[in-house]
Amino acid sequence: MAPLTPVTVLSGFLGSSKTTLLNQLLEHRGGKKIAVIVNDFSEINIDAALIAAEGHLTRGEDRFGELTNGCICCTLREDLVESVGSLARSEKFDHIVIESTGISEPMPVAATFEWQWEDGTRLADHAPLDTMVTLVDCTQFLDQIRRNTQLSSAGMAAAEEDERTIADLLTDQVEFADRIYLTKADLVSQQRLDQTRALVHTLNPRALISPLVDGLSEGRPVVEEILGAQLYDEATARTYEGYAEELANPHTPETEEYGISSLVFRSDRPFDKQRLLEALRSTVGLVRSKGYCWLSDNLDIVQVWHQAGPNLSIRPAAYWASSELTPGTELVLIGIALDAPALRAKLEAATLSDTELTRLLS
Repeated sequence: MAPLTPVTVLSGFLGSSKTTLLNQLLEHRGGKKIAVIVNDFSEINIDAALIAAEGHLTRGEDRFGELTNGCICCTLREDLVESVGSLARSEKFDHIVIESTGISEPMPVAATFEWQWEDGTRLADHAPLDTMVTLVDCTQFLDQIRRNTQLSSAGMAAAEEDERTIADLLTDQVEFADRIYLTKADLVSQQRLDQTRALVHTLNPRALISPLVDGLSEGRPVVEEILGAQLYDEATARTYEGYAEELANPHTPETEEYGISSLVFRSDRPFDKQRLLEALRSTVGLVRSKGYCWLSDNLDIVQVWHQAGPNLSIRPAAYWASSELTPGTELVLIGIALDAPALRAKLEAATLSDTELTRLLS
């Protein structure tokens, strides 16, 4: 019988540090040959670029795959089956790690592993689920849950009778996890950390819960906790409400279900930093953005851009000349009830005009 290739799935809302954890897993994998699949529902996969840039994948031993412009729990489920099945049948890897998009629910992903081929074998017969991991952002979770904003009142309902909330997605991610990490634990008070842990435990009392800072738990890697931990139990998963329905019916894309949309912004002109910050401050509904940008006050440097909730970081990463990038900006911006055309216009207006650019370069 062919050897099995176990699969770990990383879930978590936008900005919960999934990519940070994945990079730590790759850095401290202890010789394991890892295949990585990163899902992004936008047309470009910034997370994939950031992971590749870290250099933790070994050429010829590891495999990196991208599933873009859709979600693996709905529109890309067949692509996920094909990718995982191919990796497992190759018998080249010790483990497969899937980083889900921030708006993905883990239960439909798990149900995908019951996919059957014509010979009656399931995807799980080749690539069994090892551990379902959910990351919870301590700086945002309590506020997002407590607001309990109805989709309909925010103009995001999938249908007229839809009474669910964004909190539904967060709850789904927590309740289906085997192990939960409370990320950015160093950025909140002990009281807030304890409150977050208590709520998460209430939602999922069976899961193992630990705080996480920069992908580490108390300064140590968590590789053994989620690669080969064998925490996923198929029988338990089958008892969850909605699991059987996921096997029989297609899943509603989260972009429709929760009113979450994305905007890809590209420009070959540098930003005026002050106008850029004013554009972002005046934008309502932006919950996550990431990528790289070009700033007029530092033309030689690539700036890496990370934003989750109210926290924005734009930091120098490398010289354009030493990178493989062409000077410019490439961002993915994700929001709830986001006015994408208005945001695009604001970002365009924040770049330098022909006159400003000529004056700057002269």
